[in-house]
Amino acid sequence: MSNRLPLEDRAPELDLSVGALVVYGSHGVGRIRVRNSESGKDPEASRVVLDFASGLSVILPLERAEACLRPTASPSELDDVRATLRSRSTPNEQPAQARRRTTQSKIVVGDPVGLAEVVRDAVERQRQFARGSTLSPTEQELYQKARRLLAAELVVVADIDEAEAEAWIESQLNRTDDE
Repeated sequence: MSNRLPLEDRAPELDLSVGALVVYGSHGVGRIRVRNSESGKDPEASRVVLDFASGLSVILPLERAEACLRPTASPSELDDVRATLRSRSTPNEQPAQARRRTTQSKIVVGDPVGLAEVVRDAVERQRQFARGSTLSPTEQELYQKARRLLAAELVVVADIDEAEAEAWIESQLNRTDDE
């Protein structure tokens, strides 16, 4: 599999029109189903309804949607994801609770590079401690969530299926920047 994903160049502007794909932090990629604007009346009545593949629907006031949603990753962001997954990190020696807070905050933000850092660090931690020690159940759960969110965004951005996205992530984790 190529280490580059097939991507179109496009401007990463936030599009809140009906049908647009956007990312909402720890929920991942969603599609805008409804956008109602109550012009002239109460500006807080303007809302966006976002649907996720999981079946979850979220209703956000327009102002909150503009603050919390982001466009899907751009080609340059995916280049950064690739570089992050390929880089080797030293496992974080912070106490488990501090590591968990850092990891959770990256997942809540949902930035693709932050998700790639979570995935890379968990895999590297497993490699470093392969002789008997492993990730805690909480760390494993957070790693799986970050990987699912990252793969789901790759599916949408690169127009590939989930298996191809997982294979691409795995291939990047097994390479270095030198390759």
